[in-house]
Amino acid sequence: MSQEIRDIRRLYDIREVLQRAGVDTRKRWLICPLPDHPHKNYSPSFSIYVGTDGVERFKCHGVCGAQGDVIDLAGYMWIPGYDPQQVGYVSKAIDVLQMKVPLNLSFRNKTPEPQLYPDTFWEYLPISDIGKEYFHTRGLDDQTIKEFYLGSGDTFVTIPTFEADQLVALKKRSLTGTGKFRFWMESGSRKALFNYDEVVYAQGPVFYVKAEIPAMLLHQHRYKACAPTTGEGGFLDDWRIALAFADVIVVGDNDETGRETATQRGKDIPNSCVRFPPEPYKDIDEWILAEGEAAWELIHTWTMSPSQGSW
Repeated sequence: MSQEIRDIRRLYDIREVLQRAGVDTRKRWLICPLPDHPHKNYSPSFSIYVGTDGVERFKCHGVCGAQGDVIDLAGYMWIPGYDPQQVGYVSKAIDVLQMKVPLNLSFRNKTPEPQLYPDTFWEYLPISDIGKEYFHTRGLDDQTIKEFYLGSGDTFVTIPTFEADQLVALKKRSLTGTGKFRFWMESGSRKALFNYDEVVYAQGPVFYVKAEIPAMLLHQHRYKACAPTTGEGGFLDDWRIALAFADVIVVGDNDETGRETATQRGKDIPNSCVRFPPEPYKDIDEWILAEGEAAWELIHTWTMSPSQGSW
């Protein structure tokens, strides 16, 4: 065991960590606060005690059975899939305790309550030839189309978004160019971060772009990338936590709204820089399709010095 872990155990108190999460810790036995605990009833099952080694620990005596020290508590509370046996997860939990992640934000449950039927996206698979042709014109290959479960209806294509492997949004795009809307969301969809499962707690460069297709283009070239399902509108605090360990490269559009939005995202995400495609291109995917390798070479330089912001 490293000296750092020994020191962290002494510096932080389990009750204080729980109080930051809004848990009332005045009682000896608590209702288990861990996000993975399935609450079929609300009987107190969570205890805090000092072990024979002098280390403060917790244990759930109920259905989830989780136990550990203050580092493990932070891991179970904040980090989906936390495993106390893996050094990487323990390191991230220590970062959380040391406030390298903003703790003024609400704690996030690992799995959001479903609003869409989990298998809704399967209704639009396999993708039609017309739908596949559309994505090909946008630069996506067959492997990417398959990997992201892209589908199609009679006059539209579908782009599903998942969090913790659960469907949370389904965007549809018209292929006819007619009608009131080019894009619309399936009823029950919520604002979400496309490609969340790949970027959550990722380290190193992560691209934050305006829409799903450029995010998939970047992924196709082995870059981690994500995008809000609502385009330029809104930013959730949960996303700041999800991107807390990454060097985020915010890519904006070359117009007034795009520049203003990207600049704001650069402020929303502390560990980020802002980049734009060169003139005369409006967005990154238009630039990539037009210039190919030349565009990818410049994009790669962005990942080499992501901390040098521009706003």
